[in-house]
Amino acid sequence: MIKNSNIAIRDLEKVFSFIESSWYDYLKKHYKGKVFVFYVWGDYQIPAIRISIASFYKELELPFVCSLNKVNSLNELLVQYREKAQFNGIAIIEVDETDNNMDNNDEIESHYKLTVYSKIIKC
Repeated sequence: MIKNSNIAIRDLEKVFSFIESSWYDYLKKHYKGKVFVFYVWGDYQIPAIRISIASFYKELELPFVCSLNKVNSLNELLVQYREKAQFNGIAIIEVDETDNNMDNNDEIESHYKLTVYSKIIKC
């Protein structure tokens, strides 16, 4: 639906906002005194929009480590996802392994930033 623009970004935003508020209500009811983080990000390579809830720990907002581009609105995240998602697959680039000028994997990965929308839920 996103690929073919069969759904408006504002409608998608309503869906994800509903999911967020539903999780908020559930956690407030069943986990008094606990803190969680609700987060959404676009996985451009699959492509898929991912949603998760995790326990919140100071200095580790997400349950994995990577460079983050934090956005404050679902709209911003969804627009970026629509623009960058690899709906037609990922191009495979052939590399000459004898080329000593190639960046190593660590350098390549360090330039990737995950765009994520997140909210702390204090129960």
